[in-house]
Amino acid sequence: MAVKGGAYTVVWSPRALHTYETILHYIADKFGQAEILKFIKRTVTVIEYAAYDPNMFRLSEKGKNKHIVVITRQTTLYYRVKPRRKEIELLLFWDTRMNPSKIKY
Repeated sequence: MAVKGGAYTVVWSPRALHTYETILHYIADKFGQAEILKFIKRTVTVIEYAAYDPNMFRLSEKGKNKHIVVITRQTTLYYRVKPRRKEIELLLFWDTRMNPSKIKY
């Protein structure tokens, strides 16, 4: 899925969609609708910032043009900047309570 909204187009990888949906289901089960709406709003805001200035958030050690941004204390977004295409590709939403050595993106 691709979304145009800033200087860069946002492209959701299948894994990003899956991990985002998994986190939404977890929030729904544990905290309810109000918390889901807060999480979605925060996520949209972060993605909009990244679309306008893809290098705003810190670089990952995992590769060139890969960035990390904290959405909440429990959730981190990993994305890749594709400057020639003017795209950012959302790679993965990560629950920070999980073992970081298992992150593959």
